[in-house]
Amino acid sequence: MTKEEILEKSRNENKNQDVYDLDTQNKAARYSIFAASILCCLLIILQVVVKKILPFELIVILFGMESVLFITKYVKMRKNHELFVAIIYSLGFIISGVFYVKGLMA
Repeated sequence: MTKEEILEKSRNENKNQDVYDLDTQNKAARYSIFAASILCCLLIILQVVVKKILPFELIVILFGMESVLFITKYVKMRKNHELFVAIIYSLGFIISGVFYVKGLMA
């Protein structure tokens, strides 16, 4: 293969998107999810320690965010581990969502 053929094949595979740009966007998304998860955990701990209540709205956000992440990873990679973790987070999302709605009704 010539250099031009390799470049053309790469462009077709990446749909004319810059690989560096895509990698940067992926890293930024991963960092933001990590930061949001840490922030939710810290706020949950803070509310439990200070107010002695469990903030289900933050737990719903945390589990919802993580379940979407692992469902997407499973759909793309088809790894059983990703499916297992997605199911666990989805159950956490549903259970915490029920408790949150129950708290709203009380």
